Order: sequence, then structure tokens, then C-alpha cells
Amino acid sequence: MNKHTSEPWEAIIDPCDFHQKSTLADSAGNIIAQFGGTGPHVANTARAEACVNACAGMDDPAAELTRLRSRAAEAHQWEEMAERTGLPLKPEGAEAEITRLRRVEQLAQKMLDESAQAAKENNK
Repeated sequence: MNKHTSEPWEAIIDPCDFHQKSTLADSAGNIIAQFGGTGPHVANTARAEACVNACAGMDDPAAELTRLRSRAAEAHQWEEMAERTGLPLKPEGAEAEITRLRRVEQLAQKMLDESAQAAKENNK
């Protein structure tokens, strides 16, 4: 049994912003959460949607992101050392891990960029 609503989540923004609220819904349209008030609710909704969908399939997103950041830092150190010495000092499997981490980073950045763009368009 899931501890939370399955992904993907979708931000539903009132184009007129008459009610000053934004909604997060599941793929069936069921309301998960609403953001409102005079603050940046559209941007908050878009960010929540991007974060949840980027973490799809992760049992413990905080732990997974910590592990990925640590592995990315380690891989970067190996790359710098290899550049300085001219030697292939990467540990076994690092090449595949570096490639995977770069793809995850690119996907996360793309989703954040799309969310920011959607928030800007909805604030117009």
C-alpha cells in the first residue's frame, strides 16, 4: 500500500485567479491539496508538482537525494583527480553512475524550468 497518492500529480491553476487558489490533483482529477492566499500560491503549486513528480518511485526521497548528491560529489572529485594526473582514476562503475546522475540532474532541471515557466504563464 502506498503511503501517498501515486504520481503523476498535476497542478490545476485558476486562469482568472478569482479565488486566489491553486490545486494539486492526481491523474484521475482527485484533489490532493490546495494552495491559496495572497502569497505565491501558483509558484508553490508548480514547485510541489515538480518535486513530487521528480521523486516518483523513490521510497525515501530525502535519503535518495542525499545519496545521489554524495555520489555526484564523489564522481566529480574522481573526474578532477583524473584531469590533474592524466590517469583514469575512476572507480569501477563510476562512469555509468556519472552518466545516470547527469541524466537525473538534467531531468530535474528540465522539470523545474517547466514548472517555473508554467508559473510565469499562469501569473500573467
